[in-house]
Amino acid sequence: IYQQGVLSLSLAYRYNIFEQENKIIEYIEAGMLFWSKLQHSDGSFDEWFPNEHSHVATAFTSFGISESMLILGDSINHDTRIKILESLKKAGNWLCRNPDELVLNHTAGAIIALYNIFLLTRDNFFLKALEKNITVLLDNQDEEGWFTEYDGPDIGYLTVSVYYLAQYWQKSKDERIEKA
Repeated sequence: IYQQGVLSLSLAYRYNIFEQENKIIEYIEAGMLFWSKLQHSDGSFDEWFPNEHSHVATAFTSFGISESMLILGDSINHDTRIKILESLKKAGNWLCRNPDELVLNHTAGAIIALYNIFLLTRDNFFLKALEKNITVLLDNQDEEGWFTEYDGPDIGYLTVSVYYLAQYWQKSKDERIEKA
């Protein structure tokens, strides 16, 4: 889960906060490659414990890494880019096979992760996977408007859901998400 910090470094690089930009790219690539090495063969990642195959860790870190890839584009070394794209595809496949219907901030994270993976690969499979997750999200949204977190509302996790859904909406303009 600590690999989400790659996104912060990528944003700092994008906005020229550091003087030694080449060194920052090296750190970013090292973080991405370390993330890739942590991946299980099924495409998932652990959050805190070995072999937990965590939905949240897979969704949230896949978002952070994919968003970094989109921000940095060709600044990332070609070989690193290829390796990370393969890991993102594996993670996207796992997210497709393992939706989280109990904790919807995880689902919201999966939605933007899958959309970013689609943007990076242009593989329509990830749009179909995204649709499954949007269905889970909308089917489990309470009539009052909040998203379920372990069978109830949670304002803290709702902010996480709104953040990820806003990221998705900004890129996709998906009216279903704007309405939700």
